[in-house]
Amino acid sequence: MTWSPDPGMTARQAERELQRVVADFENRVLKGASLPTKCTLEEFCAAYLEQTKPVLSPTTYRNYERIISRQIIPSMGFLKLSDIRPRHVQEFVNALRAEKKRTRSGVMSEEGLSPGSIRKSFAVLQSVLARASR
Repeated sequence: MTWSPDPGMTARQAERELQRVVADFENRVLKGASLPTKCTLEEFCAAYLEQTKPVLSPTTYRNYERIISRQIIPSMGFLKLSDIRPRHVQEFVNALRAEKKRTRSGVMSEEGLSPGSIRKSFAVLQSVLARASR
C-alpha cells in the first residue's frame, strides 16, 4: 500500500493521518481483506520471486523459478488467490504424483515424480501461499 500526505498538511497532521491509515490497513489485513480479489496465483508468483530473489541462493532461486513455471503455474496459476482452497492444493499434489518424467535418455517414464520432488514442489507452493496470506 502506498500513501502520500496532502500537500497542504503540516508535519503533525500528516503524522496523525499516517497513523490512522496504518491502523486501518492493519485491521483490513487481520480480517483478510487486504488480498487483491482479482490477483491470480500466477501474478502473485512473479511478485514472490522478485521479493525472495535477494534472500535465496542463486541455485535455490533457479529451482523455485523452475518449479513455479513448470508445475505451479500450469496447474493453479489461473486461480485467484482468494479462491484457493485446500482441495486445490491436494489436486496439485495428486497431479504431481501422476506426472510423467523424462529419464536421462529422454524417454518418458511410466512412474510419477519421486516423493522428494513432490515434497520440494509442495514446499515451494506452501512458501508462496504463506507469503500471500501475510
